[in-house]
Amino acid sequence: MKSLVLILLLFSYGFSQEQANSEVVNSEEAIQVVKDYFRAIENKDFERAKELSTSDYVIYEDGAIWNNDSLIQFIQSMPLASIEYEFRDFNVERDCNGAFINYMNHGVLTFNDSTKIDYNWIESAYVKKEDDQLKLRFLHSSLAK
Repeated sequence: MKSLVLILLLFSYGFSQEQANSEVVNSEEAIQVVKDYFRAIENKDFERAKELSTSDYVIYEDGAIWNNDSLIQFIQSMPLASIEYEFRDFNVERDCNGAFINYMNHGVLTFNDSTKIDYNWIESAYVKKEDDQLKLRFLHSSLAK
């Protein structure tokens, strides 16, 4: 009986130590990952976009499923287009593994340096702690109505 109590105490101590060592993800840092990812897309810095996302990153947009490779291929198919993003209304729920973020995204898509189209999206993202770094794991984007 004493050994069972001792095992339970050691297990409880180890579990509480692990929880104490696992800090909740910082909201501002998680939001910054999302912003930095979009800045990398704006700048067509695709290596940086990949660094900011997990290897299994997926995007759900307009009924399609994308990953970094398919997104990059799509962007490269429009060399005369550029986009700028502006974010607002961030809401973050977080724990020690990551953060779920939803927000509004306004984008201005420019073609041939002259034709501009405005878009407004409602987006949600999951930023995951991976090897002590925060990385974008999932993004869902819908046109705002």
